[in-house]
Amino acid sequence: MKTGSMTNKNNQVDEKRQKAQSIEESAIEALSGHLSFIGVNVVSREYHSTGILPSPTSGWGIANMLIFAYRLGSVKVADRNIDLVELEHCGVGEFAGTEDGPSSIPDRGYYWCNFVVLAKIDGLEDRLNAKLRLITKGFFRREVVDFKWEGNELAQMLNDDSELNIMLFRLKDELMRMEIKPDRKHQCVRIKQMEHYRKHGYYPAAAFPSIEAFEASDRIAWHIRNVAGVSQAHGAR
Repeated sequence: MKTGSMTNKNNQVDEKRQKAQSIEESAIEALSGHLSFIGVNVVSREYHSTGILPSPTSGWGIANMLIFAYRLGSVKVADRNIDLVELEHCGVGEFAGTEDGPSSIPDRGYYWCNFVVLAKIDGLEDRLNAKLRLITKGFFRREVVDFKWEGNELAQMLNDDSELNIMLFRLKDELMRMEIKPDRKHQCVRIKQMEHYRKHGYYPAAAFPSIEAFEASDRIAWHIRNVAGVSQAHGAR
């Protein structure tokens, strides 16, 4: 009886994994198509989790549910300062114990894109860390009036880029949080834009960048390459 119950549970888990994998692959295909549509040269696609969620970027559990963030996959682009566009998901899923051990199966949540620059960053972490702070005015209805990057060398370069400031100001209704984080394990730097998408829907397409958002991120990536000593695809414009 116990064996039959375990087999049935494993079958249910496998069905959910297959469904999750299908959703993930469809989302990355859609992201790839969107990037091509806005004029970005797409080279290839990669699916990270294959429906099993092997390595959440973060997470914590409540009962048999898991609140997690993980990367569905990425799209590689060419002729840009950005190397990859990742699609990340944060939400709630079932924490399922199987014969292969525990796994988490995505259920619901919200999405955002990371813009990734591949670079050797050993010893450069402090120079590359930066966070965008919105300067607002008003009490009941807060209006964004300026931006300030907080951090060290990269932040100073971004603050000195007046053209970038103009580009970001045009996106002020979309931006609530932007952070640049080096990843030593994967030897890359991520430009993360997160909070805006909570307001605009819990589905992947809500996180896809506009051409304006992509161009602003590509300009940031140019500065990241400069600090990391990686050749730029094109100069800051």
